Amino acid sequence: MKALIYNLPLLFVLFLGCRNNHNVENVYANRAYLTDLCKAKALLKNRGNNFLVFKTFKNNKVNEYYVTLDSGKYNFTRDTIQYVPDILGSKLARNTDADKKEICRLVRLLNEKLDSFGINGFTTGFTSLGEPMKFYMKDGKSIVNIPDLKKIPNDEEYKKRLKKLGESWYYMD
Repeated sequence: MKALIYNLPLLFVLFLGCRNNHNVENVYANRAYLTDLCKAKALLKNRGNNFLVFKTFKNNKVNEYYVTLDSGKYNFTRDTIQYVPDILGSKLARNTDADKKEICRLVRLLNEKLDSFGINGFTTGFTSLGEPMKFYMKDGKSIVNIPDLKKIPNDEEYKKRLKKLGESWYYMD
């Protein structure tokens, strides 16, 4: 019995390690769905997860929407628009209160879907650097799609940290 009590912390760590790898495997297994969901978008958060920046990309232009999260309520703060119509729909180009509520609704839904996969944020903004999709996991890992490792800038340290999941997908601790 004493041996079991002393080994409980080790069992707990092993359980958490398996659970964390499960999130990575789950994201990889659902990569087609997540890639489609996140196409031409990004969602980034501060450390407290109460300030979100939602971005949409079209060609070399970026629209940014700033949203705060307070007691479960999403609040539109401001935006920076570089192109109209946005990929979210031309109806959102009027900057009305209804548009702001719709942005908050879309950010909330996206955040909830990502949360179910253990994803804290993502970006599609590094395509020119060879990473068309990158997920930031809640456990501190990153999952990245790199179709061609040769396109990654000469950063050998970065490449050494990559662990292959399959096809063109990798993760880093």
